[in-house]
Amino acid sequence: MASGTPPIQHTLFPHAQMRSGQLDFYNDARAAAHEGKILLANAPTGIGKTAASLSGALESALMAGRKVVFLTHRNSHHIQAMIESRAINEKRKAELSVLRPECPSLRIIDKISKHRMCLLRAQDPSDDSPYLRCEIANCRHSRPKPSVPISLLENPISASESVQRSLLEEYCAHYAALAAVRDADIIVCDYSYLFDAQIQGMFRTRLGRALQDCDVIIDEAHNLPDRIMDINAREMDEKTLKNASRALSEARKLAADSPEMLAQISLLHSYLKNTLSPSVKLLVGESGAAKEEKRLTRQQLSLFLPATFAQQILENPLFDGETLSTLLYDTIDFLRAESSKPGEGGRMDIDGLASLAELAEFLNSSEKAASGDPAYGAFLRSSEDRMLFRIRIALFDPSIISQQIFSDVHSAVLMSGTLIGKKGLCDLLGIDGARTLGIEEGAYLSPFDAKRQRVRICNWVSSRQRERTDASRLKVMAAIIDEAARACAPHSLAIFYPSYEYLRMVKDNLVLSGFRHETEMRGERHPLVEERKIRIESRTFEDKPIAFHGVVGGSYSEGMDFRNNPFKLIIIAGFPFPKPDARHDAYEGYLKGKFKSDSRAQELASILPAAIKSVQAIGRGIRKGEEYCYCLLIDDRFANYIDYFQPSFRGKIELLAATEKKKIWEDIYAFMAQMDAAKEG
Repeated sequence: MASGTPPIQHTLFPHAQMRSGQLDFYNDARAAAHEGKILLANAPTGIGKTAASLSGALESALMAGRKVVFLTHRNSHHIQAMIESRAINEKRKAELSVLRPECPSLRIIDKISKHRMCLLRAQDPSDDSPYLRCEIANCRHSRPKPSVPISLLENPISASESVQRSLLEEYCAHYAALAAVRDADIIVCDYSYLFDAQIQGMFRTRLGRALQDCDVIIDEAHNLPDRIMDINAREMDEKTLKNASRALSEARKLAADSPEMLAQISLLHSYLKNTLSPSVKLLVGESGAAKEEKRLTRQQLSLFLPATFAQQILENPLFDGETLSTLLYDTIDFLRAESSKPGEGGRMDIDGLASLAELAEFLNSSEKAASGDPAYGAFLRSSEDRMLFRIRIALFDPSIISQQIFSDVHSAVLMSGTLIGKKGLCDLLGIDGARTLGIEEGAYLSPFDAKRQRVRICNWVSSRQRERTDASRLKVMAAIIDEAARACAPHSLAIFYPSYEYLRMVKDNLVLSGFRHETEMRGERHPLVEERKIRIESRTFEDKPIAFHGVVGGSYSEGMDFRNNPFKLIIIAGFPFPKPDARHDAYEGYLKGKFKSDSRAQELASILPAAIKSVQAIGRGIRKGEEYCYCLLIDDRFANYIDYFQPSFRGKIELLAATEKKKIWEDIYAFMAQMDAAKEG
């Protein structure tokens, strides 16, 4: 325990006992909240991270009148946070009454994405539009009755439960949750509410207090840099242009009685028709970006803002000093106001106006990239016939968003079962080293028996990009998987590949007879993922075992817990280095410039992400203390980067050479026999 932390008097931990590693984590979480520190917690699966972090932070926060914001991007983790929070309410009533006599019950609200909480979307599940009415126009459900947020706080329920309740009581679960944030003690929500530049201001206003009065817990924090860069990327495609142009045409009719607004809308429409659309058509035609994404130069980006069009704005006194994105924001505000007038809202073009908002965000980011800011890059991809395209403005530096957040919050806990490379994480996020706790590499004690997991590396195989199309090497990889599967049978196995392309090529060479196959597809949406998960779970006790084929970093290799976990053999068929495409090369190039080191840039951009994703995939095999799993890593580069794996994990690894092939199959067979004997005993 850090010095200066008061002794435990009124613990809010909701369970009868703590495991040893969990107790250490709980004490550190208390210390971070009490001392205003940022804790980096490498807390292995099964330790009970949610209960320890919430109870530890709350004991300090409640006495000081602060809020606890619990950030997670997985629905299952939302549910777990709500379960632990409600357990504290139910089992620690006496302790709560001492810590805060005036209000002894915790007020808890759960907030998931507004698309999944929208009442209109819940009433019509077939509506798969990416836009919601409330994003553009005033929705009649956007102002819930005051009794609804109060009820949600007094009787906390999960976001999904609130959506079901909203169907009966006719309220919007999204707006009801936002209304409850101001009076909540615990807010469970997605990363985006603090780390999306577009909506963080709204959320901070809803909090009703400064971040200095908030303790933040970030679950699965190893994902945070990538998540920040992803949610702050901005895109434009052919639909955006088409819908935005249509919306501006309609807007001119609405602005007929407002000469100033009509002039502004006409100018924007002229920009889309005469400048942006032709420029994009030219870029797409010349790019050759049909097979892979291409980076746009500053000169190409400048086509979006040519001098002739900029001069049009500057010569008009109505728009002195305005940027194109600012003009679009003003136009959107005007149209929102018009939509609130009686009779107007029903005629709103939701898709068109939402595209205007997308275009404004895109132009705002593209202006930064065009200015020469190295933290932004623009990338273009198109279809073979050049009819479809996507331009993405990527953010390369998450600290632009996160540094101020971590400077402002009273305390933070960044926790994950794979929080390795902590110093690198701090560098990427801009966290002040003077405020950190637990920065040294290492992990809390795992509650799992190390003997129940075995890890072996096939040290004579490679899956390097230049070798992936070599037929002989593909056959070697497939032969190893086939032999391992035979030794594993009749138990199920999961095979994770570095990419969808490599999955397809290796799978085409596999035999794997006697297994039911389930294969992850690129771009699977949440309903299909859930459907596949249920299908795998339902087949767990059937005679024929399952061979699951997935991708490292995909929907199934991280954060996915299967009921009656069927996988007793986990194979990672290739070291999952990021694909060396234009965007990754640009990102690594940016890090080289920022940290003045080629090796540091490669470590942060490639090695650490690959190691973390590998350990996450390996973790699918053991989710509970009584489970067993054999892990086979097929690529010599796993041996090269052992030092980047969990400290406790390294001791389980054994390297096997090509001369020891037979030993692998015998070892897997013996491990499965040992597991079966233990279960029967």
